[in-house]
Amino acid sequence: MMNAKNFWLWFGGIWLAVGLVFLTVGISVGIHRMSLNERLDREGRTVDGMVLIKERYSSGKSGNTSNSTYRVTVRFLPREGERVEGTVEVSPEEWDLLDARGPVAVTHLPDGPQSFRIQGQTDDVVLPIIFGAVGGVIGTLGGFIVFHAATTRRREKHLA
Repeated sequence: MMNAKNFWLWFGGIWLAVGLVFLTVGISVGIHRMSLNERLDREGRTVDGMVLIKERYSSGKSGNTSNSTYRVTVRFLPREGERVEGTVEVSPEEWDLLDARGPVAVTHLPDGPQSFRIQGQTDDVVLPIIFGAVGGVIGTLGGFIVFHAATTRRREKHLA
């Protein structure tokens, strides 16, 4: 039960737990993306696909391309025969080279064609970095609060 004597232990413990969850998510997403790229390099099969849609999303002032996101929706048929569609972010240079309804080389995993990439695809590394950084800061702060509260409580018990 929380009371005035153990408030800081609870408060810091909650921050520590939330920080550890964020840190774990950031690390696990980062590791998953790295292992997926390694598997695509090692086991990937390359097939011909088609660019269905090219999209550019701008954030900020109109005409400012420095904050734009370039997305391409592709469709391909893996050797197993099912049709797969997906949208990926690509570099601006690659986006300029691709044509809607034009061909594109797609590399996919043989046992999971939903995991694929195309040339010029950009990896979204921002999410794991943000989650890891937020988790590290919140977890460290929570750990410091718990450590300080536990030390203060121990000292008070010793003096009593």
